[in-house]
Amino acid sequence: MWALAGAAAALWLARSARAETEAEYFQGPYAPRAQAQAPGSPASAAAAKAAARPAAKASAPARTAAPATPRYPGYAAESARTATRLPPEERQARDFLRTAALHARFEVEAARLALKRSDNPGVRTFASELLQDHEAADAELVQLLAARGMAPPMMDNVQRKALNRLGRLSGSKFDREFVERVGRDRQREDVQQYEKAAATVDDPVIKAWIDRQLPTLRQQQSSAAGLGSWDGRRGEAPRPRPVGTREASEGRKSPAR
Repeated sequence: MWALAGAAAALWLARSARAETEAEYFQGPYAPRAQAQAPGSPASAAAAKAAARPAAKASAPARTAAPATPRYPGYAAESARTATRLPPEERQARDFLRTAALHARFEVEAARLALKRSDNPGVRTFASELLQDHEAADAELVQLLAARGMAPPMMDNVQRKALNRLGRLSGSKFDREFVERVGRDRQREDVQQYEKAAATVDDPVIKAWIDRQLPTLRQQQSSAAGLGSWDGRRGEAPRPRPVGTREASEGRKSPAR
């Protein structure tokens, strides 16, 4: 009996001493603001993981997007290098070359389409001459572009839509659209563009090339005017090129445009 009473008293004293020690610790100058979690508890693991996350983000190097590879690396590099320091006369020359290449590409594609879809002898004759004139001239034009680090431009949306419209037509409707858009309008604009460039472009190489193309362009405009009077029923071929044009004097079938 006395043994049991003594054991109970010893247990009570031990608990009282532990309570006083804990009270002094949690109320003293070094008391923590929040009770620490047990090392193996889920809350302790979550807290450690949250604390480590910002450090991991800070130590990880920032990812940078890889630069896009240009389609024409040499041309793109040259364009970027010279874009901010081109003099006005060089920008004018480049604008002319780009526009001339765009128009040439459209005319070639339209002429090829005419040879596939038209049965009119006048339209087919004009389309064949247009392709022949472009063959040598466009090769020289590509060289002029390459000398300036320029890639041959792709057709724009307006030109693609015009070709798509032509591709949906057939018979006399195709012939009429081709004569109006590619024959009459396009050739008149070509002559105006080249005549203006001949008077304003300073580069002697480009100027000499323009002077070689203008006689052919004027002859194309004359042939297109003959097509413009075609009514869609007679199917007459355009007037033949008169003797004395550049191809006749040089003994060639077609001039280099």
